[in-house]
Amino acid sequence: MALGPRWAGALLTAVAVLWLGWPLARAGFAAVVRRRIEFPLLMVAAAVGAVALGSAAEAVALLALWHVAETIEARVRWRARAAARSLTVFRPATAHRRRPDGSEEEVPVAALRPGDRIVVAPGARVPADGRVCQGRSSLDMTVLTGESLPHAVAPSDRVWAGALNGPGELEIEVDRPGGQSLLDRIVAWMEATPRAPLRPWSARFFALYTPLVLLGAGVVGLVSLASVAPAIALRRALAWIVAGCPCALVVAGPLIRAATAAALARRGVAVRSGAALEALVDVRVVAFDKTGTLTRGRPEVVEVTATCAESAAEVLACAAALERHVVHPLAAALVDGARARAAALPAVEEVEAHPGLGVRGRVGGRPVWVGRRDWLTREGLEAENPATRCAHTTVWVGGECAHGRRVWGRICVTDRPRREAVTALRALRRLGIRRIELLTGDRPEAAQALAAALGNAVDAVHAGLDPLAKAAHIQRLAALGPVLFLGDGWNDAPALRAAHVGAAMGLRGADTAVAHADLVLLRDELTALPRAVRAARRARQLLRTALGLALAAKGAVLAWAAVGTPPLWAAVAADSGTTAAVTLLALLALRRP
Repeated sequence: MALGPRWAGALLTAVAVLWLGWPLARAGFAAVVRRRIEFPLLMVAAAVGAVALGSAAEAVALLALWHVAETIEARVRWRARAAARSLTVFRPATAHRRRPDGSEEEVPVAALRPGDRIVVAPGARVPADGRVCQGRSSLDMTVLTGESLPHAVAPSDRVWAGALNGPGELEIEVDRPGGQSLLDRIVAWMEATPRAPLRPWSARFFALYTPLVLLGAGVVGLVSLASVAPAIALRRALAWIVAGCPCALVVAGPLIRAATAAALARRGVAVRSGAALEALVDVRVVAFDKTGTLTRGRPEVVEVTATCAESAAEVLACAAALERHVVHPLAAALVDGARARAAALPAVEEVEAHPGLGVRGRVGGRPVWVGRRDWLTREGLEAENPATRCAHTTVWVGGECAHGRRVWGRICVTDRPRREAVTALRALRRLGIRRIELLTGDRPEAAQALAAALGNAVDAVHAGLDPLAKAAHIQRLAALGPVLFLGDGWNDAPALRAAHVGAAMGLRGADTAVAHADLVLLRDELTALPRAVRAARRARQLLRTALGLALAAKGAVLAWAAVGTPPLWAAVAADSGTTAAVTLLALLALRRP
C-alpha cells in the first residue's frame, strides 16, 4: 500500500531530524558525561519539542543552520592542514651524499643520518639540517625566518633544511636524521597543535543560558503536575524549551557577524569566521612580525659614509657598478639606491663574486672590493672606524687610492618601517591593547633599530627567533591575556596558529600564513588592524542589543508558557518580531563597520 503525501512528508521530516540531529545529540550528551550542559543539548531538546508540538519544519531549519556553520568550519580546517603540508615543497626529496671515496650519490632525504656529508649546489635548497664543512655562500632564509636579506655562511656555520643556497657550493655535515629537520617539525607542529582556546562572548552567554532554559522547563513541568494532567504538564515543559530556543537567538550572532565581515571586506579586511570576529574583541596583547609586516619588506640604502678621500657619492656609485653584475637582494638595493640619487655608474671589468664575502672587480682601471669588512681586511685594505655606528646591515667598499689600499666607506642598508606603522600602533593603544611586542628571526641590532624608528611604540623586542620559538613565545604571552599575532611569511604560520587570533598581510603574504590566519589584511596597510578591532567591538554591542530584544520578547512567551500553552500567533509574533529586529541591527553593521 502506497504512503500518502502526508505520511511521506512526515517520514522525510523524521529522517531529516534524525540525520541532522545525531551529531548534536552526540556532542550534547558527551558534554553531559563531562558534567557540562552546553548549547547542542538545548538545540536537540528544542528540536524534539518542536516535533512533539507539531512544528517539525522549525526543528529541521534549526538543525540545518547548525550543520551549515559546522561544514564551513570543517572546510577551513582542511585548507589550513593542506597549506601546512605544502611547506614541504621547500625541502628537496633527495640529497647528494658524499661517499667515502669522494664521489657523490643521490639518495632520498629520509635515508640521511647524522654524520653524513651532503653537497648543495648553487641555487639549490638545503635538504637537511647541519653545519657547513666546506665552502662559502649566502642563504635565503625567508621560509624559516621571514627575513629578506641573505645570511652569509662559512665553515662551522649552522644551516637548515629549506634554505635556498646562493652562488657558492656548500658541503654540509648532517646533524639531524631525514624527516626531523626544523622545517619538518614546523609542519608537524601546525598539523597537531590545536588553536589557542578562547571562549567567545556568545559561547559564555549560551553556557549560562542553556542550563537555565532546561532547568526552567523542568520546574514548569513539575509545578504544572500539581494542577493539570501529566500530558499537559509535559506539553508545557516542551513549549517552554521551544520558546527558549527561538530563531532570533540562533541567527543573531551569525547574522550580525556576517554583516560586519562583509562591511570589513569592503574596507580591506577578510574575516575567516564569526568566532574569529568575536575573539578579536577580547584581545589585549598584540605581537608583530618584523619583515614585511612592520617594515616594507624591501631593503633600501639609508646611509652612505666615506671614511677615506673618496666622496659618499663615489662610494655608492662604485659599489652599485660592481653589484649590478651580481644576483643578490643587497645588490639590488645598492643599484636602486644609486639610481634614486641619480648617480652615474662607471664601467667595470673583471668582476669576481666571492660567495658569502662580497664582490671584487676593476672600476675605472682601479681594483675595488665590496662586501664584508673582515674580508676587505684580509685582502689587505686598511680601515678607519667611522665616527658613527650603523645598526643596520653594512656593506663596506674599498680599493686603491693615493694612500694605498684603503677602505673608502660603508653603505648602510635596512628595511624601512611602513609609513603607517606608528599610526596603527597608537590606534591599538587607544583601543585598550595593554602590550605590543615585536618578534623576528632577524639580528637583535636590526630589531632594536626598527623599534627605535617606531618611537619605541613596542613594549618588548625578541630577535633571533625561529618559527617554533615564535610560537612558544606567543603561548607564554597568553598569560597576559588573549593574543593577536600579525605576520606575513611561511615562517609565521606556527605563531599564527598559536595565537588566539592570527592575522596575515594578504597582499604579499605567503599562502600558508594566509591559510592559518583568522583575519587577512587585503590592503597593504596596518591601519586596517585597529579598524577590524573597532568593528568587532561594535558587532558585539549590536549582538548584545539583539539578544536583549530577543530575551525580552521571549520572556513574555516563557512566562505565558509557565501558566499555560501560549497560542501559536503569540510565539510567531515574538519570534518574527525579534528576528526582524536582529535583521535591522545586522543592516546597521553592514552599513558601517
